[in-house]
Amino acid sequence: MSLEPIRRARTGQTPLKKGTGEPGSSQPGRWAAWATGAATLFLFLSLLALVLVPMDLERDVGEVRDQIRNVMEPEERLAAKVQFAQARQMEAFYSFLLLEDSESRLRYREAREVEDAALDTLGVLTEGMSIQVREDMANLNILSFSWHLGHQEMLSRELVSEGPPPSLAEPEPVVNL
Repeated sequence: MSLEPIRRARTGQTPLKKGTGEPGSSQPGRWAAWATGAATLFLFLSLLALVLVPMDLERDVGEVRDQIRNVMEPEERLAAKVQFAQARQMEAFYSFLLLEDSESRLRYREAREVEDAALDTLGVLTEGMSIQVREDMANLNILSFSWHLGHQEMLSRELVSEGPPPSLAEPEPVVNL
C-alpha cells in the first residue's frame, strides 16, 4: 500500500483527474496555455483597435470638414448677401417714400432680384440638411414674401412727378418780423 493518498489528504490536495485540462488533472499546463493565448490575443486586438479607431475617426472628421467647406461657407456668403440686399431694399423704400422718385423704386427692385437669387441658391444648398434648417429656410422665404407683399402697393403706385415733393424741393424762406 502506498502512502501517497494519506499525504494528499493531510495537505488538502485532490487526486488528479485525467484528461480534463483543469487544475488537478494530469495536464495542468494545457489550461494555462489557453488562458495565456487568450490574454495575448485580447492584448493584440486592443492595440490594433488603438491604431485603427483614430484613423477611422480622422477620415470621418475629414468628411465633415469637407461638408462644412462645401456647404456652410457658401451659405454664409449667401446669407450675408440676403442681409445686404434687404438693407438696400429698406434704404430704397424709405427713399421712395420721402422723394417719390423712380430711381429709388429701381434700386428696390434690383436689390429684390439679388435677394431672390440668393434665397433660391440657399434653398438648393439646404435640401440635404436637417428638418430644422429646412424649416428655418421656409420661414425665411415666408418672411421675405410678406415683406415684399407689404411694400408692393406703395411701390407700384404711379408717380405724380419726377422731382421731389414740393415740401422737400426748396425750403420756404423764413421771414423775421
